[in-house]
Amino acid sequence: MKHALAFFLLFLCITGFSQDLIITKSGDQIQCHILSIDTLKIIYRQRNESPRHEILRSEVENYYLSKTTANELDWINRPLKEFFSLGFSGGVAYPTGDFASMDANSELSGLAFRGYFFNAELLFKLSKYVGLSATYMNQKHALNYQAVSNVYNTYFGTSNFTAGGGPWLITGILFGLNFDFPLKHTEGLSVTGYFDAGVPKFTFPEQFVQGNPNPQVYVGTTKVTISEAKTNSGAIKVGLGLSYKLNKYFALSLSGSYFSAHPSFFNINVSSTNGYTEIINYEQEIKTLNLQAGLRFLFYRK
Repeated sequence: MKHALAFFLLFLCITGFSQDLIITKSGDQIQCHILSIDTLKIIYRQRNESPRHEILRSEVENYYLSKTTANELDWINRPLKEFFSLGFSGGVAYPTGDFASMDANSELSGLAFRGYFFNAELLFKLSKYVGLSATYMNQKHALNYQAVSNVYNTYFGTSNFTAGGGPWLITGILFGLNFDFPLKHTEGLSVTGYFDAGVPKFTFPEQFVQGNPNPQVYVGTTKVTISEAKTNSGAIKVGLGLSYKLNKYFALSLSGSYFSAHPSFFNINVSSTNGYTEIINYEQEIKTLNLQAGLRFLFYRK
């Protein structure tokens, strides 16, 4: 009975504790569980709860690993790979083309001033060089309402017309393909590029113009209001930049990009205090050159 119990306890020890072997140059054999191996030393434990020991590699003739230990060390020594990153950036958006035109007499003009934007990006790495991204964007451009009031004042030969309203607004998610090419001679620095596409929401701003076309004849003011309108439209964004890893978990980014869309707005209500009303549709070419800087948080897996 005692022999059976001893055999059972021995079986538990063998199955519960991985047996490795270290042979020293002096001929000693150490049965143990090897915890780590580097170029200078081997760290091991002789029993499950025993203290850790270490022996210099220069004192070791050879060592043998069990299959369990070999798998453990392979996992420990396996290099970390960047899995995904979470980035936040912001910058300046410069309107171009018709969107930047300040000709208030033209229906094509966007009258857009320089704008500002904020991005939040989730990037999954498919390989060392390629990743898939989802980016939430929020971009805003104020309008040149002074140009609108100038048109009315010039037309009626007066100076009492004023105009105002909200901004152009672009919000939504773009999905894209990202590229990252490390520079060989500068550690942590890489050239980045991306192509994004999506169907964000565009907001046509609510606007008003008010004034008296002929104060000598009419009493009071007339106000014309154009209602806000929203629509979704296809858009693309292409960019090129630089990324620099501050350390293992943080990276700075700097890039320039080109954004393009052509939304159509429907059922815009134009009304006046004199009772006039009309429903119109409107199209606007929206193109901007964006400069942005940001910070990315890096996450890894084996």
